[in-house]
Amino acid sequence: MEHLVFLGAVCLFIIVMTLLGARSGRMARARFKEKMRASFGQLPDRAYDRDRSLHIPKYFEKHRPAVCIDDITWHDLDMDAVFRRVNYCRSAAGEEVLYHVLRTPGETDSARLEAQTAFFAREADVRTDAQVLFEGMKQTTKYAVYDHLDMLGERRGNLRHIVLLVLLVLAILLTVISFQPFFLMLLAVLSFNLVTYYREKGELNAYLETFAYVLRLIAGAEELEKHLSDRRFEGLFDAECEAMRIHTRAMRSFRKGSYLVMTPAISTGNPLDVIFDYFRVLTHVDLIKFNSMVGQLHAHREDVDRLVYLTGITEVPLSVACYRESVKDAYCRPRFTEGKTFSLTQAYHPLVEEPVTNTIACGKNVLITGSNASGKSTFLKTAAICAILAETIHTVPAEAYEAPHYRIFSSMALADDLGGGDSYYIVEIKSLKRILDATKEAGPRVLCFIDEVLRGTNTLERIAASSQILKQFARADVQCFAATHDGELTEILGDLYDNYHFDGEIVDDDVRFDYRIRPGNAKTRNAIRLLRMIGYDDAIVTEAEAMAERFLATGTWNL
Repeated sequence: MEHLVFLGAVCLFIIVMTLLGARSGRMARARFKEKMRASFGQLPDRAYDRDRSLHIPKYFEKHRPAVCIDDITWHDLDMDAVFRRVNYCRSAAGEEVLYHVLRTPGETDSARLEAQTAFFAREADVRTDAQVLFEGMKQTTKYAVYDHLDMLGERRGNLRHIVLLVLLVLAILLTVISFQPFFLMLLAVLSFNLVTYYREKGELNAYLETFAYVLRLIAGAEELEKHLSDRRFEGLFDAECEAMRIHTRAMRSFRKGSYLVMTPAISTGNPLDVIFDYFRVLTHVDLIKFNSMVGQLHAHREDVDRLVYLTGITEVPLSVACYRESVKDAYCRPRFTEGKTFSLTQAYHPLVEEPVTNTIACGKNVLITGSNASGKSTFLKTAAICAILAETIHTVPAEAYEAPHYRIFSSMALADDLGGGDSYYIVEIKSLKRILDATKEAGPRVLCFIDEVLRGTNTLERIAASSQILKQFARADVQCFAATHDGELTEILGDLYDNYHFDGEIVDDDVRFDYRIRPGNAKTRNAIRLLRMIGYDDAIVTEAEAMAERFLATGTWNL
């Protein structure tokens, strides 16, 4: 009787703990949903440690197309920071695919993205339910799935383990016929299995993280597919759901019996766990299943890859909806045209607090002049980022965007290549050469942004060489925006480039800029006057001004 009471108490305890665990899970999900609902329209609040920053580009690195935002342009425009600003994804796959989308202009189905984004923006309950699912698929290790797959190594055979298992079963059966010899055989097989098990198990443990990630990915994709198939989603994700079903079914053999491997080798104290531990040690069934799972992963890498993409691409419109809400009405959807006019209305840089907006409409290339800190570089970055966001997530930080489709390049934030031994000038001319090379390849028209053309060399050669390079851009039908301090270029290139400028003025020993772009050449020169404002000796400033005036009058330098 006492045993029955004890057993009943244990069963009751298990039931109570299970119910409490389920209740705790429901409460946690409810709190998370409320948090997501309350934070809709706010800035992203997720931290980026080194491991997370390294895994995000992995999908793109494995699927880099010929036409993409190259590394120089991505770095020039600080697109990692732009990515963080628009990234509201909760899952690892969502982050990787959103990053890939931002680096592959023109690959997004704009109509489909618009419909899915509008749905998530409109349906708060459905959106938060989906965010719960995506949160369960977030990154839990320092490795991306492609790191995991690359760590798999070679496929392993099971012949030795199967032979030992057959000998073990035979020894057990034959002890009935002749106990002593076959019992010794049984002990020998058991001893060999015991000695070799832990060595091989130690090697196996290094791969359990890989298996755990893939199993979570499959389970998450199955749950997501069921969720998105709901009538509430109005069939907007039917194509993704059908593909998920195909690839999760293909992975069934990987999941089947995976508990043999994923159960911890160290006992938790549960008597059944202890018995099962001994069973695995003596039979090697988990090693056999492990080798089978390695083979399955090698055979189904494409299925895993597609599941990463499919789960990620379903979260991208949710992230876009959150970003759009965070900027309220300060965005537009792009209008792509067949002509050559690039038009931006009231555009702003998405990372600048209280930004100044600018408007430009140009059919020709653009040359921008103005003093340092007047706004030239920020405008170039603004226009370039607007073009990238138009071509990728169809959400432009502007009142209006009209332009044809482009391949987008920049040459702006360059530096000496100390490792490669290249000077700044060599790095710069290589950067410009890659843009010229792109014009010889098939594809949409090239759009490029260049800040301070050939700043790495002397004035005479800079003006001569940069004027010819910029002429070649015009001849190659490139839509080029170039900023320069060399006013001479505005005259040399006057027939090929429209001139714009930024102004600044010094008032009461203070320099003031309005950061507005204006048509025409810059008329003011503030660099020497800034010396006086900073506190340089008057003699230095006066003589510098006199030298500049003499050069303008005579065309020669005279100390």
